[in-house]
Amino acid sequence: DVLKNEQDRFIKKSIENGHDKEKAKSLFDLIYKFSGYGFNKSHSVSYSLVSYRMAYLKKYYPKEFFSNLLSGVIGSEEKTIEYLTLVKKLGIRVLPPDINKSLSDKFLVENNTIIFPLSSIRNVGALVSNYIIEKRGDGYKDIYDFLNRTLEKTNNKRILESLIYSHSLDNFYNTKTLINNLDNILNYVELTKDLGDSLEKPIINKEKEYDIEDVLEHEKSVFGTYITSHVTEKYKLNNKNIVNLIDIERYINKKINVIVLIDRIKEITTKKGDAMAFINSSDNTGSVSITMFPESYKNYNNIKRKDIIKVFGKVDKRYSDYSILCDKIEVLNK
Repeated sequence: DVLKNEQDRFIKKSIENGHDKEKAKSLFDLIYKFSGYGFNKSHSVSYSLVSYRMAYLKKYYPKEFFSNLLSGVIGSEEKTIEYLTLVKKLGIRVLPPDINKSLSDKFLVENNTIIFPLSSIRNVGALVSNYIIEKRGDGYKDIYDFLNRTLEKTNNKRILESLIYSHSLDNFYNTKTLINNLDNILNYVELTKDLGDSLEKPIINKEKEYDIEDVLEHEKSVFGTYITSHVTEKYKLNNKNIVNLIDIERYINKKINVIVLIDRIKEITTKKGDAMAFINSSDNTGSVSITMFPESYKNYNNIKRKDIIKVFGKVDKRYSDYSILCDKIEVLNK
């Protein structure tokens, strides 16, 4: 009844403010329907205030806003990927962990970047990352200085390999160099931990970095997603008229070309006994589900996980989710 009494005033004021009368009526109808199941006033005011404040922070402090959201979902690959996609859309760079900068369990804002925390790395965790930061002081000078100070908690090859693959130690050497010299480095540190620098350090055989595909696979193994790049990027350079997944919302009900990595394939059987599939896929800007109906799947059922494919299909939207209804596929990394 309270809302109903406001209808005429709402529409009148809307028109005075330059809005269309029919749109004002339509909007009021939506508001009125809410009265049938709405929260009590105290809840409504509280949630509205929280929503307003969050919208304000997201608009004017996006780096801080998203760094806090990301910090709250450490350990959840799905939510982390979702937030990272939104961050990229805003043009904010996301950097891998840095042994001399990263916090333990919070994403760090620095200039126009967000830096991963150490505890987000698989096999590292809060106990080790807290210890690394506790011993850091003014910063680690080199790989030997780092291990000498932290060996009590990092004397574990699995932990060290995860730190290396996460790019945390890139200040010292590239990933391949550190991995290939790790045994010699560890042996030296363990032998000299009570002797100081009296023994000459072993010669580090510098290696050319791994191929980009290997670097990214290592990233995915420790983060669950790609951080520095994406395997689809080099294929996009040689193909025209490719739509980035972050932009597909502009192409609803239109047919487009995308280049994606297959992350997962789920095959099902229809009531008629035909096979079809749903593909989880990603590029350097986001992720999307690709639907392959029986008529298209029968022509491309030899595709597999980790294939990089060029897809031609129609963009579909259901609720807030976008998908591509596939017509054609071309495997690019044969």
